[in-house]
Amino acid sequence: MVSYGIIEGSAHQSITINETEEKTFLLQKVNSLLVGAQEILSPPLGDSGSELSFTKSGDSKDPYTINEREGKLYITNSGKEQTPLHNLYIKVVGLRFERLPVTAHEEKLITKITINNEQFEIVKFLAK
Repeated sequence: MVSYGIIEGSAHQSITINETEEKTFLLQKVNSLLVGAQEILSPPLGDSGSELSFTKSGDSKDPYTINEREGKLYITNSGKEQTPLHNLYIKVVGLRFERLPVTAHEEKLITKITINNEQFEIVKFLAK
């Protein structure tokens, strides 16, 4: 009985650590995908949406799309098959992308994401 409790407690701690690491890793992935974003195709400037479509430097013909479906965050490139950005330890809900004008040459992209009932926000400033 005691050894079962130790094993059960150890397994629970491992899942908690994996969940925390997976949340952090997912946020880093989203942030790194936005590095080098050249043009935001959707949502429109001054608006928000649940899907982000953008091009990266040198890839103007092949847009990337980030969206949420059934609790998973996906990326698609050029309309090809969606690739999940995380595993089963976490569930993503409430994904929102908001584009705001800052100056004539700069805009702000705010990504709001809820992962396992915890809210996160990533703010990026993009040159136009």
